[in-house]
Amino acid sequence: MQADDKHQWHLDRLSAHIDGELDAGDALDVAAHLAQCEACSTEYTLLLNTVESMHQHLPPLRAPNALRERVVAAIHAPNEQPRARQSRAPRMYRAWAAAAAVVVMIGTAYGIGVRVATPSAAPLAEAVLTAHVRSLQLGHLTDVVSSDQHTVKPWFTGKLDFSPSVPRFESEGFPLVGGRLDYVGNRAVAALVYQRRAHIINVLTYPAESAAAAAPHIETRRGFQIANWSAGGMAYWVVSDLNADELRTFCSLMREAVAAP
Repeated sequence: MQADDKHQWHLDRLSAHIDGELDAGDALDVAAHLAQCEACSTEYTLLLNTVESMHQHLPPLRAPNALRERVVAAIHAPNEQPRARQSRAPRMYRAWAAAAAVVVMIGTAYGIGVRVATPSAAPLAEAVLTAHVRSLQLGHLTDVVSSDQHTVKPWFTGKLDFSPSVPRFESEGFPLVGGRLDYVGNRAVAALVYQRRAHIINVLTYPAESAAAAAPHIETRRGFQIANWSAGGMAYWVVSDLNADELRTFCSLMREAVAAP
């Protein structure tokens, strides 16, 4: 594949990457490309911000019952001669596409927003995963290398508008490796790096938009475990290829440490 064709291949898959529609191999390929290509990374950030803005500012829209009944009737109406089996899927797709267009037009005409059905946290989770994969590239993992929190924590001074907590968990089998600056969700964040055997754990933290605490949520994306929660006015994202049980153990340690006075 030529360089221009390869660039276009990655560019064409950014939306699918955000929506979690790529298989594991393609997703990691796109994430690695984003770490090296400024043009694609810029486009990817724009798409993420657009999707997130839609979720934050556009209220949900439920189609009127009459419209729903008309769409279902149109799909099942026997008004065409039978065709080959392979032609049915495109016909149904066109019917649903037309219905979606009608919903959008109705929403626009009446000033009603249309919200995409993807969970609102999905774009940010994808950005966190991309930051993790990017950090695994040679020379991207740490800006400051140290197992001493008294070295890592002061390093962030003057580089961020907040001071992150930097706990240590050597005795529990999760040694601190260092830290770095990263950029996720349209803002600079502190990235703390820990290790469990040969597995890297990234902890991305920044001031939360809401002061209300949120319970931990863990999901699996393309072989990686991603956890997030908020407490004490700070948001925390943890990502690693550790198994879910070990990641839960680490997250419990982190939550207890940052909650301590």
